[in-house]
This record gives sequence, structure tokens and C-alpha cells, in this order.
Amino acid sequence: MLANSVIKTSLLKKSALVLIFFFLSLQSYYFYNIGIAPFPLVSLIGIIIFSDKSRVPNEIKLYSFSLCILFIISSLWGFFFQLDLYYINSVIGIFLGAFILIFTTRFIKSFNIALIYRVLAIVLIIHLICFWLQFGLYMLIGVNLDFLEFVTGEASRFEAYGAISGLIRATGVFNEPATYSYYIFTIVYLRFLCFKKINWFDQFSLISILFTLSLSGFFLYSFFQFYYWILYKGNINSIVFFSVLIFVVFYIVQFVFEDTINLYLMSRLSDAENDNSMNTRFSDGIIYFINLPINYVIFGLGIGNYTKNISTTASGWMSIITTFGIIPGLFFLFITYKYLRYLKVKLVTVIPLIILLFSTITPMQVIFWVVLSFFIVNNSNVKINA
Repeated sequence: MLANSVIKTSLLKKSALVLIFFFLSLQSYYFYNIGIAPFPLVSLIGIIIFSDKSRVPNEIKLYSFSLCILFIISSLWGFFFQLDLYYINSVIGIFLGAFILIFTTRFIKSFNIALIYRVLAIVLIIHLICFWLQFGLYMLIGVNLDFLEFVTGEASRFEAYGAISGLIRATGVFNEPATYSYYIFTIVYLRFLCFKKINWFDQFSLISILFTLSLSGFFLYSFFQFYYWILYKGNINSIVFFSVLIFVVFYIVQFVFEDTINLYLMSRLSDAENDNSMNTRFSDGIIYFINLPINYVIFGLGIGNYTKNISTTASGWMSIITTFGIIPGLFFLFITYKYLRYLKVKLVTVIPLIILLFSTITPMQVIFWVVLSFFIVNNSNVKINA
């Protein structure tokens, strides 16, 4: 009886871990009637519940405290100098970041890293099943299976236009193809941080990004292969393998979609300056921001301060720049650098996070702080279960 009880408890805990990491990725499930994406918050509650009471290093506490001070000042600035809209949910969301660091550090220390590594694989499997089921049903019988609409009532943006009309830009459980790419990239990155390796299952997960027909997905896939085989491993065998892998994978994608994919990529890249998606994510908000009065440029718009005219948080870097401005922004980057330096994180390990901040993942989201917390893995200053 005791053995059965232990097995059931262990299975329950593992199942909870799967749900915690799976819910972390469901930022797309935003319920407009309550104004929040609840699943990442449920994950945060799970992280708190399953965290042990072990001591968190003072340096991490200091980083969290410094973040709180920065966020308080920036929130007050945004409130008193608001433009069109002050969104309190953004204030709450980013304040959670300071606490997430503490609890996620304890959470990771509570479990064997090999277990977390396997749990992340299960989360990827769930996403891959949903993605390939959606992709396969459309390609075989023309049925659009929309997981998002079933839950929130909001349709996923998987329609294909222009050169790829008649195809599907599969999204899995996410709201659009690019979002699927960002989160699969992030989960594979978290697995990489566990043991500093990428296996064939991770490769298969990354390949699915290409079948979204997202330009961001093509870039992220190519970057991660270049990063891992050239920048991280960097030996001649890896360089040869990288070259062969890229050729074979892109040949397979072209074989599936024939010349359609070439026409699509050429049309997107040749007219990049007029691409609404790219401009929204990389330039429009910055151009708007730098033309504001100088006080906004120096101290930022402030947390929660938005304009109805344009999105200033369409990407992570845009969010940091427009929210904090020059002086608070530099302070945010400085204390984050000191945090990473304490953890003895090498620059080459942080590069994927730097790239990820060009996506829609921002410091206002739980997943950003979880990624930042994962840098404690394999660090000599923080004792965890190997």
C-alpha cells in the first residue's frame, strides 16, 4: 500500500509539472472578458506550490529587489504621465517577474534536472501532436482544426494569402504561426539550458517551425542551427553537419510545398520595408517613441502606459526600450547583467535569449522570467539537484 501511495504521489507530481510548463506556453489564450491570459498565472501558482523552502542566494534576492524598485518608479511615472490608456494588468504582470525569479529558483532546486528535461519533452510532444494533427487534417481532407477558437472564441490566424494561398500556416494551439515558432524555440532552449545539448527529438521539434510558413520561424530555425553547431560547438565536424542538415531540411520543406515556398519567401523578403508584420514588430513603435517629448525618451513611457495609435510592446526589445527609456532601460540591462554574471553565465549561452527578445515575448510575460531563472542550471553558485 505504501509503495502504491508513493507511486501515485510521484505520478501526480510529474503530471503537475507537465501542466505547469504546458500552461506557461499558453499566453495566446487571452480571455477579453476578464482581460487576462489565465494559464501562465495558473503555472505561477503551481511553481509557488511546488517550490521548496530552500535558501535563495542574496544576489538573486538583490536582483529581485532592484527590479521591484525599478518597476515601482516606472509604474508611477507611467500613471502620472499616461498617454491614452493605463493598463493595470501590465503593471501586475511585470511585478510578478520579480517574484517569479525567487520562486522559480526554488522550484528548479526542488526537482531533479533530468526530470524537468523529460517534462519539457512531454510538453513538446503535446504541442507537436496538436500541430501535426492540424497540419495533416488540412492537407489530407481540407479541415481547419482551430484549438484556440474552441477555448476562447478567437480564431487562430492560420489562413494563407498571396503566394501561399490554398495552404495552411499551421499554428498548433497558438494564435498565429509566429507565436508557435517562438514558444517551440523557447522550450527547446530551456531543454538546452538543462544539459547544454540538442538531441534528435529537439531537432524534430524545431523542424516543425518551418512548416508554419512563418518568416520568423524560418529565421529562428536557421539561427538555432547556426548557434548550436557553429557558435556553441564550433568544431569542423559540427560545421560540416550544420551545412548538410540545413541543405537536407530545406530541401524536404521545398519538396513538400514545391515552388510555392520560394515564391512566398521572395515576396516577403523583397518587400520587407512594406511588410506590416515586420514593421509592427521592429520599427513602428520605436519611430513613434523617439518622436515623443524628450522626457518620454529619457525615462520611457512607464509600465502600463499605452497609446491607442500604435503598439509599443510588439517585441521584447521594443517593450524594454519604450517602457523604460534610456536611463531606466540601461539600469534594467545593468542589473540583469550583474545577475547573469553572478550565475557565471557565458555570453554564448545568452545569445538565444537576446534573439528571442525580437519576438513577441516580453518582460510582461511569465515565460520571460522563467527563461531568465533557468540560467541557474549547472551553475556552481546555486546548488540544485543534478
